[in-house]
Amino acid sequence: MLEEQGIEFDNIITMKTAYESNREESTKVAAGYTFFYFYKESAHAAVSIEREMLTGKSDLDKEDYEYLNDIRKYLALIHEIAHVKDFRLKRNINWVTGKTDLIKAEIFAEISTLKYLTKNSSIYNKYARKLYSERLIDYLNCTDIYHREIAMGVTKKLTLKKLKQWATAI
Repeated sequence: MLEEQGIEFDNIITMKTAYESNREESTKVAAGYTFFYFYKESAHAAVSIEREMLTGKSDLDKEDYEYLNDIRKYLALIHEIAHVKDFRLKRNINWVTGKTDLIKAEIFAEISTLKYLTKNSSIYNKYARKLYSERLIDYLNCTDIYHREIAMGVTKKLTLKKLKQWATAI
């Protein structure tokens, strides 16, 4: 990805995680990715956001499709920027040691995204927060352990009651 975008780098930073799961299945639907790399002895991050995120949504008219796709890209960007912040703080993504706590990193990004959407409370952000909260509530009931663990971690900091409130409000 970095080479394709013309980004100069010396090497990609790879992380070891203690979390062992079938994560490949979980990332097939990822809306964005953050790549960490070294360039001239300095650590950097690059964010990539998918262009089309609503495959198979043919029941939407073109305008609704574009609007919803744009909101998902916006949410993905905020989420990935939270990973960059985590990377810089070396909390859950530690490029110095090369270790990461994947679940905690995702929880951090989810909570950071919701906090950003709440702090900047335009109608657009309220709608985006509604969609994001609905997704996290769905994760609590899904069979995918990875997503369920993330949602449970979020509800330790932000209550399920609060997520439900955001999921029903505009």
